[in-house]
Amino acid sequence: MSHVALHNLTIKRFHEGLVNKEFTALEAAENYYARIREKDAKINAYLSTREEAALREAEAVDLAIANDEEVPMLAGVPLAVKDNILIKGEVTTAASKILEHYTASYDATVIAKLKEQKAVFLGKTNLDEFAMGSSTENSAFKVTKNPHDPARVPGGSSGGSAAAVASDMTVAALGSDTGGSIRQPAAFCGVVGLKPTYGAVSRSGLIAMASSLDQIGTIAKTVEDATLLFDAIRGKDPLDATSTEPENMEAYREAFLRPDFSKIKKLCVGLPKEYLEVEGLDPAVGREIERAIDKIKWESRCRKSRSPIRATRYPATISSSPRKFPQTSRASTASAIHEFRNLMPKSFRSKSFILPSAEKDSGPNRNAASSSALLCSLPVTTTPTTTKRSASAPSSSMISRKLSKKLTSSSLPSPPRFPSKSARK
Repeated sequence: MSHVALHNLTIKRFHEGLVNKEFTALEAAENYYARIREKDAKINAYLSTREEAALREAEAVDLAIANDEEVPMLAGVPLAVKDNILIKGEVTTAASKILEHYTASYDATVIAKLKEQKAVFLGKTNLDEFAMGSSTENSAFKVTKNPHDPARVPGGSSGGSAAAVASDMTVAALGSDTGGSIRQPAAFCGVVGLKPTYGAVSRSGLIAMASSLDQIGTIAKTVEDATLLFDAIRGKDPLDATSTEPENMEAYREAFLRPDFSKIKKLCVGLPKEYLEVEGLDPAVGREIERAIDKIKWESRCRKSRSPIRATRYPATISSSPRKFPQTSRASTASAIHEFRNLMPKSFRSKSFILPSAEKDSGPNRNAASSSALLCSLPVTTTPTTTKRSASAPSSSMISRKLSKKLTSSSLPSPPRFPSKSARK
């Protein structure tokens, strides 16, 4: 057996290891079936497995490699398939007792394309019955659990596929999405979900939930994996009149396989305030969303000012009240500032700062709030760097003394907030 940890490989790393003969496709398939037997009794990601057929598919890939044949990127890659996508000769239930004994008479177009790529199908994954649900609790056969916390749902309706990927019981998986059935379970399980544009992937062989909205998509561990799998299944299909092909295929393929990150950085993030202000939003979820928003704003502003982004520790926890900073003693503030300056590159330590402050407040805690805002802020204006600290460059003690006075406000946003354990509860 191979010494390589086969259960946590990405598609690209799997392909490299396979062609370099670090392991065989058969070893990989057997490894994943061992994990399924070990873990799936608690998670219930799979409705059925097809071990005998999958091992034959893996052996065929190994034979091709032994004969020095060139194999596709997905050759031998273990995949899971949502049980509303047809595989010829396999039972396809859509998680319904109505179809409990239905055997597919043909392959879905996406399955036919993946067979051409010599992918290995481990089995069919659980879903809400006929894909009508968002928690994978509404299957006629079993309830799928979230691998990170079995007391929580994995999302749905493609919850089985997301749970299988998150628990390393497959490399990647196919799902279907009508109004979030790939994206939501991917988010719940901490993996990557891609719902393609309608028509980008053929729906032939998909048991429909809503034909005018459904799309087959990918669930994987990384964005690259989701893209590679999507690239294999996309394209116009004569069996689906709504499928389409981009006019410039090469430019299209280049754009999503090798994206221009300079353009991506210019994209705006839309925030639907109605979702964030709705009654019933879990306070812990709301805090995490605001934390992510603050982090994006902070890093974006730092990039625009060409300041380095450095990780640092915070001297105190943040209260659960929105946009409030904790009280911080002057001693702990001076200590934290000293630590913050030491974490910075030496070329920046001699620079003078315009420090951010909290909202104007005449109360006794104004300076404490300002000092907290300082700790993850970065230089805005600086003096020229010299090898020795210039007379105008403040020392850490000078900075701490300035904290007792009114600090100059900068254009940097408030730093990300890290709630205390008690606040998160």
